[in-house]
Amino acid sequence: MIDNKRSTGTALHSRMLAINLQHLRYAVAAGDQGSLRRAAESLSVQQSTLSRCIRQLEHSIGMTIFKRLSGGVRATDAGRDFLHLARSILEQVDSLVTRAHRTGRGETGRLTIGFYTSLAAGNLRATLVDYARRVPEIELGRSLMTTAFRASSPPFRGILSS
Repeated sequence: MIDNKRSTGTALHSRMLAINLQHLRYAVAAGDQGSLRRAAESLSVQQSTLSRCIRQLEHSIGMTIFKRLSGGVRATDAGRDFLHLARSILEQVDSLVTRAHRTGRGETGRLTIGFYTSLAAGNLRATLVDYARRVPEIELGRSLMTTAFRASSPPFRGILSS
């Protein structure tokens, strides 16, 4: 009995590994469009490719997502739940990729600027306010440096960090 449970768990794990994000996108599009043809057109893929990928996905998860009708497709009750979670997963993956891309380009994160003079003097304050407005994803830190720091540190060391 234990061996049977273990093999069932292994088979389920293998199925989960076979799920492709593109197949999830295809299924969500088909659910949104109510038609494999319209979904394929909106995704710029062949209808046969989209249909095959959705069948592979259904096979991988061991469940029918759609009822195929002469006028299109309609999600089964379980399919609606699946598509709802699939949409959430795709949104999270898209958010992850966007955030990683923005971080890689230096558009998110933390920037700390050290300075020796008052922010009220000169253009530094206006520049920092403008920067914070233009790049709100960057947390902007400020640090007033002391005379002791200036005397013990080479120029610009520790002044900017991200």
